[in-house]
Amino acid sequence: MLFSSIVFLSFFLPVVTVLYFIARQEFRNTILLIASLVFYTFGEPIYVLALLGVTGVTWLAALVLNALPRGGVFSALFYGVLITTVSGILGVLFYFKYRYFAGDILIRAGWIDEPFAKTILPLGISFYTFQSLSYLADVAAKTVPAEKNPLRLLLYISFFPQLVAGPILKYHDIAPQLTNRVHTLANAAAGLRRFMIGLGKKVLIANTLGETVDKIFALPADELSVAVCWIGAAFYTLQLYYDFSGYSDMAIGLGRLFGFRFKENFNYPYVARSLTDFWRRWHMSLSGWFKEYVYIPLGGNKRGFIRTLFNLGLVFFLTGLWHGADWTFIVWGLWHGGLIIAEKILKKINDSAFPRFLTPFKHVYLIIAVLIGWVIFRADSLSYAHSYLGVMLGLNTSTPDYGLFYYVSEFQLIVFALAALGATGILKKAAVTDPEASAMQITLSNLWCFTVLAASFLFLVASSFNPFIYFRF
Repeated sequence: MLFSSIVFLSFFLPVVTVLYFIARQEFRNTILLIASLVFYTFGEPIYVLALLGVTGVTWLAALVLNALPRGGVFSALFYGVLITTVSGILGVLFYFKYRYFAGDILIRAGWIDEPFAKTILPLGISFYTFQSLSYLADVAAKTVPAEKNPLRLLLYISFFPQLVAGPILKYHDIAPQLTNRVHTLANAAAGLRRFMIGLGKKVLIANTLGETVDKIFALPADELSVAVCWIGAAFYTLQLYYDFSGYSDMAIGLGRLFGFRFKENFNYPYVARSLTDFWRRWHMSLSGWFKEYVYIPLGGNKRGFIRTLFNLGLVFFLTGLWHGADWTFIVWGLWHGGLIIAEKILKKINDSAFPRFLTPFKHVYLIIAVLIGWVIFRADSLSYAHSYLGVMLGLNTSTPDYGLFYYVSEFQLIVFALAALGATGILKKAAVTDPEASAMQITLSNLWCFTVLAASFLFLVASSFNPFIYFRF
């Protein structure tokens, strides 16, 4: 079920909201848990078993870890339970997401003859497995005690606003809110405004740009002109941002509606002036997860410069792999990791990632680097990415069949221009999320948000094009 579907907007969300707020305090978590399981099973009933299985194993293992002493003769048992459970959770992720990819590698290496069978990727498996690992790590580190109530842990892992596409919640951030939340009309209204803005970003902008992107990337690169390739890359750059940040806005808004406070997931990444800064702003819950549970345990930047570069490279390799079982995602991750390593080396040499005379061009560098990366990310194969980038950069010749306006309309160009403006943060105060804002600010914001909501409904009714990119991760 998509947040941007008529079923969710017209039936599921209103029913859940009414039931939640008329229920007594002690029953509200139960309502959210039931709603979350219904939300998940709506599209893929059988795969809820994977979610329940991962949660059950995580809950039991955490209780055992919490009870075991850390030292002495119990140390081996403690780490044995931890490693076995983490391996099991990663094994579930591997089975559904990476098994076929691994089989293809083994076939190419000549080690096996038959490919592994393909499996359907359960929605949100990359997100809920990482949240389970986060919880185990927190319990093992004694950051939080083990949750004795399995239903409360299941709510943390399966909570429908963030279940299928994040933001990734760390247990130590969300644990207090599972038992004690403050509900006010002002907070609920601010959450709904945030949801409406996110819906508009997804439906009005991402969907509009996505139609052009799909049309362009569906054709062989040698049938596209240089201009069309740049348009395709630029449109996809904004489509992906508005699609995913729109979903994050909707998730954060829904969380706030029900009394939860989720951390931000995006902070206008396209205004960054280096890839290092870009990753402080893009998908912050994922980069924060890798920093806390991979980069820092590996030593971070505390074990010398060479080790720091190695740790960065490994983290970005894993970041690419997390996004998908394909070489395109791995190369995309290594592209970002390699450029960040280069920035670190330049900073080490010059005390700056850029020579002084190149400072005015920092943002140009960032945009070009990100555009190239997104082409690799979007391409169906490395060979297609190579061909597309070759045409885009003028290195390969092409014989285009159609001009630019065959692929893009004037309306879509206007939407693109407005989207580019919005990505700078100029319009960020359109939806007031501060409950202490003035009455005039809130009134104007309400008018704007309900206008966006009405327009989104009209677009949803009129169009059947409503994909969500990050569902496949």
